[in-house]
Amino acid sequence: MITTEQDALEAVRQDGMALEDVPEKLKTPEICAEAVCGSGWALAFVPEALKTPELCLAASRDARAEAFVLMPARSAVHGRGSRGCLAGREPPPGRRPGQARGAGD
Repeated sequence: MITTEQDALEAVRQDGMALEDVPEKLKTPEICAEAVCGSGWALAFVPEALKTPELCLAASRDARAEAFVLMPARSAVHGRGSRGCLAGREPPPGRRPGQARGAGD
């Protein structure tokens, strides 16, 4: 169980997708950045207020262009019109947001 920021940081360093298990009150910019650097798909569990262009760009580097489906439409990373061509694309095979741990691994 994750109860402190230190617990959260250790968890996301081991597996970026562990951000899903971090309580909202513990999701800091540092913890979210660690998670996204470990797995671009962790962007799905980052609070909207913390989804900066830099964080979205880091996610896209890890998860390739497919991570753009998780970025807010207002993100400067999207650029004009890019959301439309990526909306509805499925993430690549493997563990996806909302998928139970161990499934697809």
